[in-house]
Amino acid sequence: YFSPLGVFLGATPLQIGALATLPPFLGAIFQVLGMKLSERSSSRRSTVLALIRAQALVCLPIAALPIIFGQGWLASALLIVLVAFYHVTIGLIAPIWNSLAGDIIPPASRGEFFGYRNKWMAILTFSAVLAAGQALHQTTAFGITGWGYCGVVVFAAAARFFSSLPLRAVADPELHIPQESKDRKSTRLNSSHTDIS
Repeated sequence: YFSPLGVFLGATPLQIGALATLPPFLGAIFQVLGMKLSERSSSRRSTVLALIRAQALVCLPIAALPIIFGQGWLASALLIVLVAFYHVTIGLIAPIWNSLAGDIIPPASRGEFFGYRNKWMAILTFSAVLAAGQALHQTTAFGITGWGYCGVVVFAAAARFFSSLPLRAVADPELHIPQESKDRKSTRLNSSHTDIS
C-alpha cells in the first residue's frame, strides 16, 4: 500500500514513479553489501534480527506521515526516502537469511520447507491485503483515511517485529566459506596488488 499512500499524500506522477522504482533498485544494490555483511558477521541470526527490527522501526515514521505532514510534496518526498530505507533493509536481509537457511535446512528438505513456507506467505499476504483494503474503505467512509493508512502501517510494523521473535530460536551455525572461494578471492586481491605495483 505504499503507492496508494503516495497517491493519498498528493504525490506527483514523477514522485509515484520514483516511489515504484527507486526503492526496489536500491534494495537490489544493497544485496551485494548484505553478502559482505554475511561474511563479516559473527552471528548471522543476530544480524538478521537487528535488520528486521530496523525495518519495523522504519514503518513507524511512514505511518506518521499522513497525520503529521498531511498531504503535499514534502510528505510524498519523505515517503520515497523512508520506503527506500525499508527496501535497503530487505536487500541487506535477503542474502544473510538465504545463507543461514541454506546452512540449517538439509538439502533433501529444502523443496518441502520452502514450498510450505511460500504457500503460507501467499495466503497470509493475500489475507492481509484484503484486511488492509477493508480497513481503508471503512476509514474513508468515516472521513479519516489518513488514520486508516496510519493504522495499516503500524499493524504491519508490529507484525514485522513479532515475526522476528521465533527467529531467536533458530540455530546460528558459523558461516563456512568454501576453500575455492577463499582461493579465488585471494587470487583477485593479489592480482589487484600486482596491478597497483
